[in-house]
Amino acid sequence: MNNSDLIGVYSPDSSQIEFLKDSINENIGIRWIDSNQPLDVQSESMNGIVGVIVIPSVFPIELAKQCKDLRLVQTISAGTDWIDKVSLQDLGIKVANNGGGNSVAVAEHAISLMVSVYRKIDIQFSSVKNLLWQKNLRSNYGSPNSKTDASTFELAGKTVGIIGFGRIGRNVAKRLSGWDCNIIYNDLKHIEENELNVTQCSILELLENSDIVTLHIPLDRISKNLIRYDNILKMKKSSVLINTSRGEVVNQSDLIRALNEGLIFGAGLDVLEDEPILANNELLSMDNVIITPHLAGFSEEALIKSRRFALSNVRMVLDGLSPSSVVLPA
Repeated sequence: MNNSDLIGVYSPDSSQIEFLKDSINENIGIRWIDSNQPLDVQSESMNGIVGVIVIPSVFPIELAKQCKDLRLVQTISAGTDWIDKVSLQDLGIKVANNGGGNSVAVAEHAISLMVSVYRKIDIQFSSVKNLLWQKNLRSNYGSPNSKTDASTFELAGKTVGIIGFGRIGRNVAKRLSGWDCNIIYNDLKHIEENELNVTQCSILELLENSDIVTLHIPLDRISKNLIRYDNILKMKKSSVLINTSRGEVVNQSDLIRALNEGLIFGAGLDVLEDEPILANNELLSMDNVIITPHLAGFSEEALIKSRRFALSNVRMVLDGLSPSSVVLPA
């Protein structure tokens, strides 16, 4: 087997290699490039590698400059904000994400956060686990703007605004079509999705009219701090913010301020500005906020699909073809 038959895996450990081999029915050679090694050792390991799968380390530009054969940096994740796409593009190296391998998992997680915030699942669960059963939850229904209120709501009949209508956003819309929701969306591109019965609108219209705003956009210079205080002011006081994209899409201090002021009903967050969360983060003390530890995209099915896509995409480059799901610098 020569170098043209090899796929590189750039990672701090080799544990993922067997999983990758098990994910495809092809006899593809895989070479581990240990990201903990000195740059010169990494460079030698990258000799002749045309496509490299990065799990999950940042791929150094100094290394890329020494990889004359490299044509593709492939991720297992949907997000690529941690990769310097501009510098790689200048070197003639493309970056591709997982091709929607985890889009169903993230969509399902986003909907689960919607339901959890509306039905206060975490509070109910804690009450049962602490042997308090209903405690005073049932008698406290009634004041939607109270942070300690136990009021719960149905998802049916609500307007859900989806910001970012890529693979994940479309999967959210598809799944909510059976929940009797009105779906509106905003995306940089106009997307024909008449079969999903959705309506495109401006960011302002979406914020003003949505009962739930759910974020499914990549982090870049345009989307960073997209949800900030002045935009939250445009939202309904009864609305819920869901974020399963990247933490920095939401200005966290502005969100905390808005929640304290009762400007929105609540939030479901899988991502934060600073991860892991710090003990003094005020969001932890809020009964109207549910936080999960950046695992929305994780499921057995998603991992299998993402690994298979990564391997097949690099295989295309080895065969002299153009890769799919290339992410351009924003």
